[in-house]
Amino acid sequence: MNSDLSAFSIYIPLGKEKRKDDAEENFIPSKASDRMQVISKEKVLEGYDIFNTNPGQVPSREQLKQIWFTFNMTRNFIGNRNLYHDGDPQKFIRWMSVLQKNYPLNADMPFFLSLAYQLTGNASKAEEYYQITQDNLDGYWARRFSQFGLLDIFNQFPKNPNAARKTIISLKESTLEKIC
Repeated sequence: MNSDLSAFSIYIPLGKEKRKDDAEENFIPSKASDRMQVISKEKVLEGYDIFNTNPGQVPSREQLKQIWFTFNMTRNFIGNRNLYHDGDPQKFIRWMSVLQKNYPLNADMPFFLSLAYQLTGNASKAEEYYQITQDNLDGYWARRFSQFGLLDIFNQFPKNPNAARKTIISLKESTLEKIC
């Protein structure tokens, strides 16, 4: 489809099929927290491990949250077309900047904004969003970054547009290896 962003949500039955506990669920799991944390109440697969889910098994509500998180991370951040050679990093920046204002305690949005600014050669804005990421990189986000190979990139952040481009391409390639 070559879209800029994809919206994923969790199906919640309406009408006669609706369960009592469905009313408390948010169909977009990250909206349940201002830090956009998706925390499961039971042990389920997370990160790239969700691709090892048994295809014959109906995932639990908690597993669906983790599937949502991984799909969102891999499609809208790691695989966002505007971060690659035919894309428009400025478009990514405009879109993600608006979203990030609504979730100021989130860590993945400012991290990818920092990468996008580095792609455009705006080192001062890249540093600004790197600092926001660092401020928001608590134990939860450090674990999530580690699951997707982002912690290593954060710790050895690219210093120029060419290095940022190579880093993003390498991240996408390693992601494809893990999910295919």
